[in-house]
Amino acid sequence: MRAKVHTFATELVATPYDPRGVDRLVDDEPGILDHERDILKQFVRAYGRKEKKSPRDPLLRDEGTRKVVMAQRKKLSFMGYTWRRRRPYGYGLAYTERGGSAIGHAHGHGHIGSRRAVKKPRKRA
Repeated sequence: MRAKVHTFATELVATPYDPRGVDRLVDDEPGILDHERDILKQFVRAYGRKEKKSPRDPLLRDEGTRKVVMAQRKKLSFMGYTWRRRRPYGYGLAYTERGGSAIGHAHGHGHIGSRRAVKKPRKRA
């Protein structure tokens, strides 16, 4: 690689770059051959650092308001959210040894598994 291309490559990698802007910089540089341009673009993408993206929110872009706004948003993020406790019987006690549900007993509803799923046909008088 020629010395001019080498120094230009080190300049490009030294600072963060805009992915679209680096192609324009390489294409506009005089005295570089076409195959050297392709190699330079690959080199910058492999070893260079991209510019950090700025936040879309205008309040977060400003250095003076960023910390205050983020602290306030963190404070208000879960306001109104309630966490419900797990029931005391837990997941492991879902069924008793007799095959019925323990859930009904925990709430005082009697034996939930005692009802039959299939109705008996009515006797006609």
